[in-house]
Amino acid sequence: MLSMYVNSLHNDWDEFIDFVTFAYNTSRQESTGFSPFFLLYGREAVLPIDVALENNPEKDLDVGDSSDRARTLTTNLSAIREKVK
Repeated sequence: MLSMYVNSLHNDWDEFIDFVTFAYNTSRQESTGFSPFFLLYGREAVLPIDVALENNPEKDLDVGDSSDRARTLTTNLSAIREKVK
């Protein structure tokens, strides 16, 4: 992915590495069915376009108090990580 953005001398890669890394980490991987961001944080990333369109990718998780959400997230994320392994 990075090679698509660097110049012909390949000396400006450091200007693009953050963007490419974020794009990779927020893309759903075919092998796991999840994005690396989700597997690490237990939620999808909120992108600038989500904010502009007032779209909440985690709207189903907004119900209940924070301790219930944390308990559910811990249980679900552990199960998902085991499945991915």
